Amino acid sequence: MIRRFLALVFVVTMSHTAWASSVEANLSSQVLLLARLSGSKVVPAVQTQAEGLVAVLLNFQKDSAFITGTVTGMTSAITGIHLHRGRAGENGDVVLDLSSSLQGDVVAAATKLSSIPPAVIAAALKGELYVAVHTMLNPGGELRGQLEAETDVQLSAMLSGEAQVPPVTTDATGMVVATLRQDGKKLRIWAVFSGTAQVTAAHLHRGASGTNGDVVADLSGMIRGNTIVGELDASSFVEALLRGEVYMNIHTSAYPNGELRGQLSTTARTQLAFEVWLDGAQQVPPISTMARGVGKFWLSASVDTLWWDIYADGLSSTITGVHLHRGAVGASGDVLLDLSASVQQNGWIRGSSTSVSSALIAALLSGQVYVNIHTANNPNGEIRGQVWRLLREGFVASFDGQQQVPPVTTLARGTGIVSIDRTGSSLHYEFVLNGVVPQAVHFHKGKRGENGDVLFDLSSSFSAVAMAGATASGYWTAEDMPAFDAVTAELFFRDSVYVNVHSALYPNGECRGQVTRQYAPMGISTADNGSQQPVQLSPNPVQTTLWIRAESAEGSLLAWRVFTLRGETVLEGTAEYSAGGYMVDVSSLPSGVYLLQMTFSSSNRRALPFVKQ
Repeated sequence: MIRRFLALVFVVTMSHTAWASSVEANLSSQVLLLARLSGSKVVPAVQTQAEGLVAVLLNFQKDSAFITGTVTGMTSAITGIHLHRGRAGENGDVVLDLSSSLQGDVVAAATKLSSIPPAVIAAALKGELYVAVHTMLNPGGELRGQLEAETDVQLSAMLSGEAQVPPVTTDATGMVVATLRQDGKKLRIWAVFSGTAQVTAAHLHRGASGTNGDVVADLSGMIRGNTIVGELDASSFVEALLRGEVYMNIHTSAYPNGELRGQLSTTARTQLAFEVWLDGAQQVPPISTMARGVGKFWLSASVDTLWWDIYADGLSSTITGVHLHRGAVGASGDVLLDLSASVQQNGWIRGSSTSVSSALIAALLSGQVYVNIHTANNPNGEIRGQVWRLLREGFVASFDGQQQVPPVTTLARGTGIVSIDRTGSSLHYEFVLNGVVPQAVHFHKGKRGENGDVLFDLSSSFSAVAMAGATASGYWTAEDMPAFDAVTAELFFRDSVYVNVHSALYPNGECRGQVTRQYAPMGISTADNGSQQPVQLSPNPVQTTLWIRAESAEGSLLAWRVFTLRGETVLEGTAEYSAGGYMVDVSSLPSGVYLLQMTFSSSNRRALPFVKQ
């Protein structure tokens, strides 16, 4: 508790200085895309209980692309799984066939990023690719989901008197850049303005462009000179915010109804948005100046064009240069891109460039780029700001019984993702499991091959799917108890967190997935609770009689139990195993997937799945 309190104090006191959070210090150049699959998204919609998840990791530095996913509750055999080009609600052509990478209900594939056509990558980054899973009963597609980047939402506005209703005449101007956390609950505000009369208040109002509306958030307590900096609860007006129906209003003594106004709107051209806050404290070494700046950058979906809008105020002298430099927080580095030609009047720096190298892209994504504004009085730089992405840091988890400690034999498989915002205040998780109905699920502390304590209970977010699987979706945030914080976030970056899925059959855990940024292909578990006893079940699928055949087991005492995937015992018995095998009558069982557990007198235990038709 003391450690977390000290961490919080450190964050608060070091805001906007040469310091990076644990997430910011560990950013990679990966982009995580996620598709949640359902029948309702198929065009036209399909009635099915099936669900699925597919995750795509694009790594621009390592030239790699990884795809992993799981479906559960399918009505019939899968005949194909593809990436198609098309917006939500539209059907489109196949751009990548993943069918050969399908193992049962799990897909796992890897390729070089450079081998994928640039147009396909651009479509993915614009949200114009979808995953479709085709089955025998639904050849046109039983499941579908749009690939979307795991990202927080950027909103921004230019502040002017002209935007007031009615307009006012003023030389004042400014800019606001806001970040909406992915869960829609927290909104961070950065604003810089100049030229106003004495500021008396600042608010966020509900209202479309050209209309006035009620106050939804009071920003007055965040005003510091010519800046507004703070965080607030946006949950009561988040839908209006995303519709572009919220505006910032700065009230002054000369214009009590508002001197500056700006309509907050999303950066909609791409999912690759960045933000920057500039001050003298971030210079190396720091300098004392009243100047401040705020800005946004965004990359085209084709990652070949970079745009920027920056506003700076209070500089001690004329701007002599503006550059993007390579360098982490607290370090200086070489110029990557010269922005000097885009300096305009009244503090604005606005422009674009097509000189976008792969090195610049990788550096931007990993938080290794800063903006430096040089002036006549401070030729080495008067204000500086680290350029931070809105993309959340992505992790994947592949589930099976082999990862349990000790391993267990099970058909259960699954795929999950975790994403963390750069401030380390929220974690988003999505999981799809097949072949298991969980009784409890937790985040645990522990590296691969280790067991550890529970960090957070995920059980309430899981829902069963068609009696044969489960899905989960939710957030773990700084507002929860226990809180998600920088100390916990650091565990994820050290590959020290796993998800454990507990079932009735395996109360200590039936399947497990290590949360990692390193993709790991999955394989069906064949581990035993003892030495291996080769066993076969036939026929499988079965209608009436299931035969158990085991090598070198003649004369052994056989104890057997048939479980549902919920862990309920539906049949059991004991017998002396003979050379010809042993017959189990399963004719009374309803159709479905079952697990047959067999224990021979040698204490050798096996558990194998079968399908009852």
